[in-house]
Amino acid sequence: MASRKANVTVAYTCQLFSLIDKNIRNITDLLMKPQLSADHSYCKVEVYGLIEGKFLLPMQPFYYNCEPIYAIYNSYERVQDLVVSEDKEKSELKPVTIPITKNPAWKKYCRDFRGIEPDSEEFKRYSEKTLKGLKGYE
Repeated sequence: MASRKANVTVAYTCQLFSLIDKNIRNITDLLMKPQLSADHSYCKVEVYGLIEGKFLLPMQPFYYNCEPIYAIYNSYERVQDLVVSEDKEKSELKPVTIPITKNPAWKKYCRDFRGIEPDSEEFKRYSEKTLKGLKGYE
């Protein structure tokens, strides 16, 4: 792969590292293993360096707040196949925005982990507060 010379970073996900082709494993630099907290409020990410597919000692883990992710991404969405057409307008990807209060992942998170019912006024207020805290997202 010429990704380094092209100044490109390639990221991929998998259930098991052993399922990745050996040639790809051998050029992988970092392995990150995310672990959700019991209440899904934060995620701990363990980071391992790799040399020729062999694990090095773990690096300092990092943590992040999951709530903004539930708010802006519908993690239940099924990704459709990409259809490439000769017509540039038909092939151009257009962003699809779902209002935070309609996002199924956000509704489930609020109901299951925050105890806020999605049809309540409290849900609307909490959603607005969360949306205001997301920098650059409208």
